[in-house]
Amino acid sequence: MKYLIPTVAALVLLGCGSQQKEEKTAQAPAAKETAAPEATADVKTKTEETGEAVAETVEKVKEETAATEPPTDGKTVFAQKCASCHGPDAKNAALGKSQVIAGWDAARVENALRGYIDGTYGSSMKPVMQVQAKALSDAQIKAVSEYIGSL
Repeated sequence: MKYLIPTVAALVLLGCGSQQKEEKTAQAPAAKETAAPEATADVKTKTEETGEAVAETVEKVKEETAATEPPTDGKTVFAQKCASCHGPDAKNAALGKSQVIAGWDAARVENALRGYIDGTYGSSMKPVMQVQAKALSDAQIKAVSEYIGSL
């Protein structure tokens, strides 16, 4: 008996809900048929205008992104990421602890940077250099390695 009343109530509510849906569905086609052709034209115009605005925004974002892309030439990367510790000519022992990297060939620099990234290279400066190396893209690693190798 205690389940009978809630069950009957649920069936009544379900029945009412489906009846309301049927009425709304029956009214929907009538509303579509009465829409004015001008309204459809307005919607198309607004859609075209919106599409043009979106295209303009996308172009602006592309231009801004291109302007803020991280540098990929080795000299700039070195100046921004390395010179403050290693010196402008890479002849400083960073923080008085690291090796002097001037004179290293490009392959050695690249191997060291990739070793910092994966944790297989470094000693006392490893935590600092891991952060620095992980912030570089592959293109930046290549470029800065070649640049340091040329010093």
